[in-house]
Amino acid sequence: MLSRPDRSNSIGYYTSYVLSPWVQIGVLLVVTMWGLIFVAVHELLIVLDSIQIVLIRYWIFSFIFLLLLLFQPNLRPNFTRKDWGLYILAGILAVPGAQFPIVYGQRFLAPPLVSLIAGLTPVMAIFLARIFLAEKLSRFQFMGCLVALAGSLSIILVSSTDGTATTNSNPAMAALALISPLSWAGYMIFIRRVSTRHRALTSTGTAMILGTLSTAPFWKHGASGVANLELSHLLWLLYLAIGGTLLTYWIYFQVIAEIGANRAATYMFVVPLVALFWSWVILGYVPSMPAILGGAVVLTGVAMTQKTSSVQES
Repeated sequence: MLSRPDRSNSIGYYTSYVLSPWVQIGVLLVVTMWGLIFVAVHELLIVLDSIQIVLIRYWIFSFIFLLLLLFQPNLRPNFTRKDWGLYILAGILAVPGAQFPIVYGQRFLAPPLVSLIAGLTPVMAIFLARIFLAEKLSRFQFMGCLVALAGSLSIILVSSTDGTATTNSNPAMAALALISPLSWAGYMIFIRRVSTRHRALTSTGTAMILGTLSTAPFWKHGASGVANLELSHLLWLLYLAIGGTLLTYWIYFQVIAEIGANRAATYMFVVPLVALFWSWVILGYVPSMPAILGGAVVLTGVAMTQKTSSVQES
C-alpha cells in the first residue's frame, strides 16, 4: 500500500515517505471524525450532564465491542494475570480519568478550545515518561512543554469571553479539563507495556470495557438521563460510540501499522482545526483572536515536543 524508500539512507526518510491513497483516506477520516466529537459533546450537554454522556457513550461502545468479540474470536483477549491488572488500571485512566474531566470542561470551553486541551496528551506523556520510565527529555522538548502549557493556560483564561451560547464562564472549572490529557497520557504508557503482545484493537477495547465497569457506582445516575433523549441526541451518542471511538480507533490502528505511531501522531495536529471547522458549520462559532493565538501557541509547543521522534521507527 505504501511506497517505501530505502531505509539505508535514513536522511530524509520520512520526508520521502509517500502515503498511499488508502492511508490518506484513513488519516482524513480519523481527523474528521475525531474533530466532530467535540461538537457532538457540545450538543449533548444541552440535555445530559458530563457523567451521563460518558457512561451512555461507553455503554454503547462496550456492547458493540462485546458483540464483535462474539463473532471475531481472534480479537478475544488472552492476557496474563499481571496483564489484567494493568488493563484495569489503564481502563480507569482512559474512561473515568480521561473522559469525565474533558467532557465536564466543555461546559466552560468552546469545542475547538477543548480539542486543543486534549491535544496536550503528548506533552503530558513526555513528563510521565521522564518521571516513571526515566526516559530522556531534551532541553528543546522541555521548552516545548512549557510553551504548550502556557498556551493552554491562555486559552483557559480567555474562555470567559470566548464560547458558544451554551458555554458558561468559569476559568477555574475549565482548568479541570487539564486532568484529561494527563490521565490519557498515563493510559498510553500503561497500555504500551502490554499492547505489543496483543492486537491493538483488543487492547483498546478491553481497556475501555474495564474502564466502563469501573464507573458502576454512577450507572444509576447515567440511566436516569436516557429518558431525556430525543432522536437527534441518540444519533449523536451513536456517533460518539461508533464513529468517534470504535471505528476511528480501528482505522487509526491500520494507519499506524502502515506508517508507524510517531508519523501517524503528527497528523493529529489537524484535529483542532477540524473541530473549529465543524464548530463553525454546525454551531456558527468563530473564535476570538486571543483564542486563535493561544491555540497557535499550544500547537507550536506540542510540535516542539515531537521534534526528536526517531526515524528508526518501523
